[in-house]
Formats: sequence, C-alpha cells, structure tokens
Amino acid sequence: MSKAIVYLSQQTESLGKVFHLRNPQPLSLKEMAQYIGSLGYPVELVSYEQWRSQLNNTDPSANALYPC
Repeated sequence: MSKAIVYLSQQTESLGKVFHLRNPQPLSLKEMAQYIGSLGYPVELVSYEQWRSQLNNTDPSANALYPC
C-alpha cells in the first residue's frame, strides 16, 4: 500500500486526481485496537450503543475541533 502511495505521489499525471486505494490484507477493528494498544495508547472497544451514548453525553465545547 505504501509503495502505491509513494509511486502515485511522484507522478505528475496524478496531480489533482483521486485514487481509491484498498489494502488487500485489511486489519479488523480488533486487530487495529490491539496494535494501537501495543504502542502504549489506551484503547477500549465498546459497542456501538455505548459509543453513541458517550458521544451524545459529551460536551461539544470540550472537543479541540470545536469552533471558538
């Protein structure tokens, strides 16, 4: 995947074009969470319902992307 990205980024014909790249060996969400956790970042897998509930109960102004 990285080789394809590097190759496309070096082609003048690629300028302004969109490429939809897909990894032929994708990681599952569980595998990705385990990998991120192995790097020392805390990761907790929760159900969609739990995630949605936590999102709805979060103060939007606490988000770094919230407009000032």
